[in-house]
Amino acid sequence: GGGPGTGGGSVDQPPSTVVSGFLRFLRLLSGHDWAREPLIVDPQGHIPAGDRSLAARQFGEARGDDHRGGPAMYVVSPADYDGVEEMAGSRVVGEGGDAPPPPDGDRAWRPTVTAARPERVVLARAAALAGRSHSHLTSCLAGGGADGDWAAAFRESPSSLTAYSALLRVDPSLVADGGCSSTGADCSVGPDGKSGRLVGPFERSMERRHAGPRELRRKNYKNLVLEKDTLHEWRPVQSLVAGLRSAYGKYAVFFYNELA
Repeated sequence: GGGPGTGGGSVDQPPSTVVSGFLRFLRLLSGHDWAREPLIVDPQGHIPAGDRSLAARQFGEARGDDHRGGPAMYVVSPADYDGVEEMAGSRVVGEGGDAPPPPDGDRAWRPTVTAARPERVVLARAAALAGRSHSHLTSCLAGGGADGDWAAAFRESPSSLTAYSALLRVDPSLVADGGCSSTGADCSVGPDGKSGRLVGPFERSMERRHAGPRELRRKNYKNLVLEKDTLHEWRPVQSLVAGLRSAYGKYAVFFYNELA
């Protein structure tokens, strides 16, 4: 959104369309110097100039001389002040207080949402992908490419999979929504096979998620009630990744497509 941004500056006016807003997000993610600058998100101007300077100074202390300390994505918002209820005179709580603000040593602006994640390697990969996506989508808009060209920004090319150290392939029968595949997502809009009405990727995805993976669906037959217990909310892929992260999270970073 619009309003004060990083380091006491201002970002542009609010985007006029969803596409321009998404492009601006991609540009921010790919172009921000995450190692040397905090990202202060303050769209309504709640953080005073003094606290912006304090947040920037505390960021520098956390990063250190080698710019490697602290959270990889250092994002600060008005909700990240650890003593906001005592912040007299701040626009976060109003201008009515007469008491002087507490000394800097007793005040801290620390990231909360991004305190532990993403890891540096994940952030670097996301920033690079955002940069490529921004360039691709901008060229599609400028050149008037085919309707499906934009979808490539949301897909992983088969050749890019070679960048991973190891690949674990999931049995297709355990995939809830193949339409959200990283390499072959279906972004088309077309008629429904039953009613003939136009259906987009979002509606198809919601229907598939509601039904669940085909092999895990409960089989119902007329005049026959199966006595097997139904297992609710079991997600085999998520379960496997959670186990791997728990056991080996200190040694490796695990990626998977949470939408498929």
